[in-house]
Amino acid sequence: MSVDITDEGYTVVVDETNNQVTVTSPGPQGAVGPGVAAGGATGDLLVKNSSTDYDTAWTDAPTVDMLTFDVAAGDEPDAAGELAWDVDAGTIDLRMTGNVLQHVGQDVYYRV
Repeated sequence: MSVDITDEGYTVVVDETNNQVTVTSPGPQGAVGPGVAAGGATGDLLVKNSSTDYDTAWTDAPTVDMLTFDVAAGDEPDAAGELAWDVDAGTIDLRMTGNVLQHVGQDVYYRV
């Protein structure tokens, strides 16, 4: 018995008991690359559009059900708009401006 396959990716199963050879095509292949969908812009996230495999899209405004903060990190947010867990206060810190750090749920700031 002789099998000659010239293309890569095919699966060949030889059943010598029944003298059968089964060749399976690899199916459609994507472009060669690192495995991340093309497109998107700097800072965008790749998110799933549905429960279907490979149904993804780039977005700059993701929707999430929940965020989990590392409660042991102890990092203070450096830039306006950043959030981090405050280990000492036991709350989330929000950097409002360069010199205003709000402990969410504990501090209240009024712009006057």
